[in-house]
Amino acid sequence: MEQSVAEFSAFINGRAVTRHLETFCAIAGEFFAHSSTRQLDDWLETAPFVIAILPLALDDSQVAGVREATPLLQRQRAHHPATREALVAQWTAFLRFLVDKVTTRNLEWLEAILRDFLSGHDVVLGEFLQNHEAISLIPVHSGLGQQAPVLTKKWRKFWRKYGRAVWERKFWSPFHTDTEDYRIRSNRQRSAQNAFESIIIGAYQAFGPYFFVKLDKMAHRHRGWWYRGKTVDLIKSKKVAKKEVEEVTRVGPSLKDGEQVFGVAHIFASFNDTFVHVTDLSGRETICRVTGGMKVKADRDEASPYAAMLAAQDVAAKCKEVGITAVHIKVRATGGNRTKTPGPGAQSALRALARNGLKIGRIEDVTPIPTDSTRRKGGRRGRRL
Repeated sequence: MEQSVAEFSAFINGRAVTRHLETFCAIAGEFFAHSSTRQLDDWLETAPFVIAILPLALDDSQVAGVREATPLLQRQRAHHPATREALVAQWTAFLRFLVDKVTTRNLEWLEAILRDFLSGHDVVLGEFLQNHEAISLIPVHSGLGQQAPVLTKKWRKFWRKYGRAVWERKFWSPFHTDTEDYRIRSNRQRSAQNAFESIIIGAYQAFGPYFFVKLDKMAHRHRGWWYRGKTVDLIKSKKVAKKEVEEVTRVGPSLKDGEQVFGVAHIFASFNDTFVHVTDLSGRETICRVTGGMKVKADRDEASPYAAMLAAQDVAAKCKEVGITAVHIKVRATGGNRTKTPGPGAQSALRALARNGLKIGRIEDVTPIPTDSTRRKGGRRGRRL
């Protein structure tokens, strides 16, 4: 089986554009040789990449790989029929195992290509190269549905609808700047980014902030959709290349080693929105103010912990830009004759400020508590005496 894995890898690499196919072959080789899934588990836990076979044939500069694929097909045709059936059975079992373990896309194409290759033909691969969908293995447990079935349903629906936009983020085909193709691709990317926002909010609600803290602590940034990085844009890159790079001027006071510049972070967390407002120590000069409603599109998500986290991240970046390195925190609920409890975004905003490099000084609750007040909004409840 090790020889079969190596031959299939050489065949695919000689005919199509691939991404990290060597990892797929290492997982398959270990599975066949030792019935072990150690490499698969490592890839699921720490790997920052998607394994993919793209529907793109190699160009003329790589034609040597195409010539090497021909003897591999001849070698497959020379196999005894019983040997061929055994190889097909083992490969099929491995692919079924992958479907149960990880999130896949268009794996039925890979199975058909494998069967055709083991028969000594490349007809199915030729059909695949004329297709518009990539074969992908995504490092996400397919068994996630047992923990978060609603989130899993959204996640799979997202991949079915926006899978092309995911692998197309860092890739542009064809390599030209046709205006219509550019517009269609830009719309795909924009729609995918908006759809992924609901996935992020669902992940926060299902797994809490620790899930994102764990991602932040990874040695290498995850290349999946946990980081909505900038899309490769040939037209804008061409325009930017013509402009002169402006010097970045740093504003703010000059600091000695170990010296901290303090500001005051006023966090107003109601159940309708979360405000993160940083001022100087006097409170008279506003440095930055961002709300949860500025970071999400849906009204119901404005007070969510995720929106508060995004707002606090923007505030922390602005504070670093102007030279503020530490903040005192003043948390406030609605107060008065209404609730005295801060909304769900308060704790999330505070954690995000700390996680993004700002030192935390004093933490105060400045919710206005009346000694007496007007009648509270809403009718009387309960028995009237």
